[in-house]
Amino acid sequence: MINEFISKKALIAENKRLTQKIIEIEKQNQVVLDNSPVCTKIIDLDYNLQFMSASGVKALDIDDITEFYGTPYPLEFYTKSFKNDMILSLKKCHKTNEIVIHEAPIIDLNGNTLWFHSTIVPIGNDEGELDYFLVFSTDITKFKSLD
Repeated sequence: MINEFISKKALIAENKRLTQKIIEIEKQNQVVLDNSPVCTKIIDLDYNLQFMSASGVKALDIDDITEFYGTPYPLEFYTKSFKNDMILSLKKCHKTNEIVIHEAPIIDLNGNTLWFHSTIVPIGNDEGELDYFLVFSTDITKFKSLD
């Protein structure tokens, strides 16, 4: 009985330690996402935006990104040509289950033209089926203006 009590106590202590470690890792990940110059987006299999990191929100001058969560990606204010090309890139990634590179200009909410280099990464679940897409976008406007 005493050994059983000690085992339960040890399991509870280990659970607390692992829970604390998970909380620390989540905080670290949030700091990385909040301070990275790369815009990270999560797009579901219906091509709806589920998440956008701080750099994208800042670059696009969006006041409240949560208004766009669950809506089609690319976002409504992007140019038609960008939308069409990005949708083709997402569909290619979906079909091939391979990383796809996409580079194109967009128009932000203030009408400014910005160039983004995006890498679309298919993310699978534990069964090996496609679960969602991660899209990593880097603002390359200053490099394009040198051309």
